[in-house]
Amino acid sequence: MYFQHSILLATLLTLAPALPLTHTTRAGAPLPKPITNCTTAALLLPAPFRPTAVTLSTLLYAYYLPPSDPRVVNGTSDSLFDACLQTCAGYGLPGDCASVFQAGDVPAPPRFGSPGGWASVACELYGTQLAEADLEDLPEGEGWTEARAAELEC
Repeated sequence: MYFQHSILLATLLTLAPALPLTHTTRAGAPLPKPITNCTTAALLLPAPFRPTAVTLSTLLYAYYLPPSDPRVVNGTSDSLFDACLQTCAGYGLPGDCASVFQAGDVPAPPRFGSPGGWASVACELYGTQLAEADLEDLPEGEGWTEARAAELEC
């Protein structure tokens, strides 16, 4: 009898870590949040562009996806931009993230022991609304392709 209870207890303890847990706010990246009750306004510029150095100094959060990332391989620029907007919606309290900037072929910054420099898809979050003056034109061929910016108001 004791042996059977021991086996039952061991089985339950083995399965306990597999039980589903609810998501809670934690340190790390913001959790993407569906955009509901929010409005977005795209900032469209005709030339390739990137944020100015002054604008980059006000960056709230950013992530850089390598070309081999499944989201890049299997996604579209629209789906990646939607994910960037959803990350903005999930950042902090409503209204903390006011705008996003996304582009491809962005040199990744050095981080976590990596030298950086590899081409990436960048998603950058800002606490203020971006204006044309916050961006600078680039000559063709210098990266920062398919650049887009948008405001998010929730």
